[in-house]
Parts: sequence; C-alpha cells; structure tokens
Amino acid sequence: MKLAPIGVAGEALSRRAFLASTSTALVVSTVPAMAWTADAISTEAGDRLERVMFFEAEIARFNEERAGAVSTLPAWAKPGLDTMDSDGERVGRLSYWPEIKDATPPDGRGVYRTIRYPLRNIFKRALLLESHLPVGHSHRVQAKVRAHEIARQWIARRREQEAEHRKAGIYRIDEQINDLFDRMNEDETWFVHHGDRTGNLDIIGARLFLGLRSTRSLEEPEPYELDGMAVAVLRSIAGRLTGKTRDIITKALADAQEE
Repeated sequence: MKLAPIGVAGEALSRRAFLASTSTALVVSTVPAMAWTADAISTEAGDRLERVMFFEAEIARFNEERAGAVSTLPAWAKPGLDTMDSDGERVGRLSYWPEIKDATPPDGRGVYRTIRYPLRNIFKRALLLESHLPVGHSHRVQAKVRAHEIARQWIARRREQEAEHRKAGIYRIDEQINDLFDRMNEDETWFVHHGDRTGNLDIIGARLFLGLRSTRSLEEPEPYELDGMAVAVLRSIAGRLTGKTRDIITKALADAQEE
C-alpha cells in the first residue's frame, strides 16, 4: 500500500488539512494511560476508516482511468503550454484551455504568441487597446468588433473541447471521482466531530493516521518535526488499537517501514 496523498489530476487531498494540522496536538492531549475505548464507537471508527481506505483506492483507480482518457484526446484539447515562441515551440505555463485553431509562430525573434487563454483575456486586451485611443477613434470600434469575433471563435473551440472530453468519458469519470470524494468526506468529518477529548483511542489513532497520510509523513517523517513526533506516537499506540482500526494502521506502518 502506497502511503501517499490521493488527488484528482495532481491535486492532493486538501480537505484533510484540518486533520494534519491538529493531529499531533490531539494525540498529545488525549493519549494518557486513562484513555478508554468503547466497543460501539470503536467499531464505527473501524468501519469508517475502512471505507475511507476503500474510497481512496477507488479514487486512485478512477484517476488512472482518467489519465488514460485524457491521453486519447487530440493535442489541442489536452492540457498544454499556453505560449508559442518564434520557432514554433510551445513554452510557458500549463493551461487547461483549448489551444487556438491553426496556431502559428509569431514573426520576429524573441516574440511570443499566447495560444491558450480564458475568454476574459480577449476582452481585457480589447479594453486595454481602447484605453490608449481617443473616444470615437475608428480603431476603438475595430477593437470591439475584433474582440467579439475572437470570442465567438474561442467559444466554438471550447465547445469542441467539451465534446472531445465527453466522447472520451472524462466528465463521467469526474462525476464518479467527485461522488467518491463527497462520500469519503462524510467519514473523515465524522472523525473530526468525534475527536472531542473522550479518550477513544481508535478515533485518536484513525484521525492521526489520516492526517499523517495527507502529508506523506508516514513515509518520510522528520524525527524532530511535529509530524515526526506524531508518527512515533502513532507507532506507540498502534498495539492498543482495536479491530479494523488496528489492522489498517499496523499494516500501513509496517508497509511504510519496508519502503
């Protein structure tokens, strides 16, 4: 089992920030020897942690399916660099907007052409041109006409991109991933609502575990940093956990030690 954050299209599980930021403080304040475990709540904690792990695995599987679907798109409809230099090379920042049709290199050495941009940029450029021309100047009218023409072309291109995404099944996959995130969030939020100093060790361990996974701290703990100490705490309490919570966490710690 790879102990790394799972995300959609490169995005980490930011919704776990609250778990990562409070995990160690929670453990330090609630792990004393008097900590107790109630069977019913411990069973629910184990069931919910098991579901979170299942949802993570499903999200990872759908992310792989999504990457395969994106690879089938035509180059202009895939994410790509947003600028073309005078040699025809694509440079700049990664953009998810479609590339303009028939993109050609600009004239002149050291000149660049933007080939992927949001709709608002079209009108920003037109307004910028207008601001440098006197009211009533013919070029102001021409700038507006040209901006609307480019906007129509952009909208048509964007619709073509959406059609390609739909044909590749990307929107269907995204809906499934979003649904999994929502369902997983319900279980993760449960741990926050029940991390209320009751001393239930399974909730404490699961919450700490989830927070550490979001920062890769199980794989690469810094011994003298807060997360490094939290990993040590998690190892120290793992044997006192119960049921599914114990099984999941002890296996994850063992796997992390082998890597």
